[in-house]
Amino acid sequence: MCAIIDADSSGEVAAGVASVGALAFRDWMLTGPCCLVVGGSRLRAEFGRNFGDLERAKSTTVTEWLLQVSLAGKLIEHDDDEVDVRAGEVERDGRCVSNDSHIIALAQVASARMLYSRDRELQQDFTNPALLDRPRGKVYPRNLSLSASKRWLDRNRRLCG
Repeated sequence: MCAIIDADSSGEVAAGVASVGALAFRDWMLTGPCCLVVGGSRLRAEFGRNFGDLERAKSTTVTEWLLQVSLAGKLIEHDDDEVDVRAGEVERDGRCVSNDSHIIALAQVASARMLYSRDRELQQDFTNPALLDRPRGKVYPRNLSLSASKRWLDRNRRLCG
C-alpha cells in the first residue's frame, strides 16, 4: 500500500502526542505493508525540505519521523519533473476543486491511492473517479478509534497499483 500525506497533516502524523487515528496510521506506516510516497517540487517545498537533506526541514518532529520512515525502507521518492509535468496537466484539465493538483499528480504517477489530509477540497479531488480511478482514491478517516483505524487499514491494504 502506498500513501500520500498532505503537508497540512504531516505534523499531526509525526507528533509524539498525535491523535489515536494518527498514531495508528503512523504505526502502520512504520511496521505494516504501507509506504509513503513523495515527489514533485511543490510537495517538497511544502514539507520545507529536500528529502535527501534532513537538516533543512521546517519541523524537527516531521524531519525525525520522515527519517524513521526512510530508515525503515518505507519512503519511495518519485521523479520531481515527472510529477511536476503531470501536475501541470491536471491543473490545465480543470477538474480539481482544490489547489493541490500536485498531490493528485503524485497519486497518478505513483499509483498511490491513500491520502492523509485535513483539506476537504483535496479529499473531494482524491475521491473523484475522474481524477483517480482503478483503484479509486480513499481518504484515511482520522477520527476513528485505534481498533477501527486498524480495521480500516487492513481492509484497504491494496491501494497501491
